[in-house]
Amino acid sequence: MHLNTLAGRSYNDLTQYPVFPWILADYDSEALDVNDPDMYRDLSKPMGALRREEEFRARYEGLLESVGGADDDGEIDHPLSSRPFHYGTHYSSAAITLHYLMRLEPFTSHFRRLHGGKFDHADRLFTSIGGAWKSAAGFEGAQNGTQDVKELTPEFFYLPEFLENVNECAFGTSQTGVVVGDVELPPWANGSPSEFVRLNRAALESSYVSANLHHWIDLIFGYKQQGQEAVEACNVFYHLTYEGSVDLDAITDPSTKRAILDQITEFGQTPSQLFRTPHPARATVSVSSTTSTNSSLFASSVGLLSGVNNAQSSSASIQDIAWTIGGVGREEKVVAMGPKCLLIPPRNSEYLAWGFQDRSVKVISTGSAEIGGHGGDSKVVACLELDVEIDVATITTDGRIVITSSPGLPVLRMRTYTTMGTSSTRSLTLMGSIVSPAHHQRITALQASRAYSILVSGCAGGVAVLWDLNRRRFIRQLPPICGQDDGTSGNAKGIAAICINEVAGDIIVAAGATFGVYNVNGVLRVRLDDSVVVFQDPNALSPVFITSLAVNRGEACEWSAEKHVVTGHADGTLCVW
Repeated sequence: MHLNTLAGRSYNDLTQYPVFPWILADYDSEALDVNDPDMYRDLSKPMGALRREEEFRARYEGLLESVGGADDDGEIDHPLSSRPFHYGTHYSSAAITLHYLMRLEPFTSHFRRLHGGKFDHADRLFTSIGGAWKSAAGFEGAQNGTQDVKELTPEFFYLPEFLENVNECAFGTSQTGVVVGDVELPPWANGSPSEFVRLNRAALESSYVSANLHHWIDLIFGYKQQGQEAVEACNVFYHLTYEGSVDLDAITDPSTKRAILDQITEFGQTPSQLFRTPHPARATVSVSSTTSTNSSLFASSVGLLSGVNNAQSSSASIQDIAWTIGGVGREEKVVAMGPKCLLIPPRNSEYLAWGFQDRSVKVISTGSAEIGGHGGDSKVVACLELDVEIDVATITTDGRIVITSSPGLPVLRMRTYTTMGTSSTRSLTLMGSIVSPAHHQRITALQASRAYSILVSGCAGGVAVLWDLNRRRFIRQLPPICGQDDGTSGNAKGIAAICINEVAGDIIVAAGATFGVYNVNGVLRVRLDDSVVVFQDPNALSPVFITSLAVNRGEACEWSAEKHVVTGHADGTLCVW
């Protein structure tokens, strides 16, 4: 992505949208092993040269002969309309970007505008990952012949929503009678856009790609982009796609200038050339747990979230805690805290405690004591006075912003927390408030993420709400994982705990004895099945409610399956999922 930015590519410009490579070459297998080199595309060749190299080279030679040859540097000294090329189309253009992203706004509206206010014919739309690959790679029988040499956009590696028809657009019906909706995924994705994106990202970060990606960089951003090296690599595009190929200021005829501008705008632009010499290979890093299975959306060796509507807990024993667990924290080890206590990151050597009669908030060192008991060698570091009572609070992972709610009021207050200097300089300064019309009952849980600029709040009525942390604005209400009510029926299970994975953006919400996992956009991806909830003993008639949550923030990366959730329960039990 850094190379795209340096080369002038931007999310703000459809005509110069960031370009990413096709990585995988297998979209038919039931399982995908990212450690198998046979699964990958040849990154040393442009898309057009994977299976159609002879055809494109013959085109170039034919055009070269028609203009009388090249000079010693491989350059053509002829009028603009006479320069030879391998490809008359391009691997990145506004039309290609809209083709891939047509299911999401604002791309949907732009796509319709491109086609005169309606969608293109259903048979020409992006409907299948495997079909798109075969067309771009030039497989026999592909409908676009020599016209399709598309690469990918960044969304293929981080945004599963672009593969779903979330806005229920009417794209039409193909000639085979198939109604166009969601994109057809390869079998190894198990029908999950999230799993497709995870494995595609895992492949991008694999040892094989790390050892070969520099070849693709040479083609797109490097020394094989232009000149004789581009000719030898079968990588020459129509001349107007290259930066500086024509001096628009020198063209006096308005019609000619307009035609050239339209060509540049509509038919693709090659990124700025960044390197004149071969790019070095990336140092390889081993990444584990990237093999897909038929049953896992998220998997781990300790326990697993094994797919939509199913999760399992670890059988590993953890010593019981003496009190109801109010929170679970620390990256290097599991630390259980009592109610109304909150570890202060990033050092986690101190915690906030509230619920005192004088409405104060105390900063207490953790020491070696069990947090919540306030014993051992822990001590009060600072005592901060507030004008309102605190009922629930959360703090961002950098320890800079504290969000609180007060009893009986659907109001969230954001405060900056200052930890510099001595205890006398510590403070909580009010930044602003959020009045929440979405919550009709007491707010019971809060969690915020600076990385994704989101805040999630939950109330006793079972309602969880996603907020924009920067603008302090409502985004959406999350789909329920159990019953909700307006406070009159008494049937809903209140939201007990919320946590956010700062790496992947996953939102975990617990209510009653169950929890659900949402993506950063609030789409429910996984729900703990009622058949695997935690019971205090085999003869128990009701499950033990969840009182706190934590998610691993260690070395696990966005594409890794090693995503663990720790749940704390009312009887002092800790479970790893």
